Amino acid sequence: MFTQTQLKTIKTQIHLNASCLFFSSTISCQDKICFISFRKYHSN
Repeated sequence: MFTQTQLKTIKTQIHLNASCLFFSSTISCQDKICFISFRKYHSN
């Protein structure tokens, strides 16, 4: 089972990845954390 903190982190990561995908040409995807999580998400 995931803890609440882990679930929150997972949801945030998914949200960031979705944001990168949707706003790929905007400044939001230039965010380092978002970019790293996006790369991790798609490297699997």
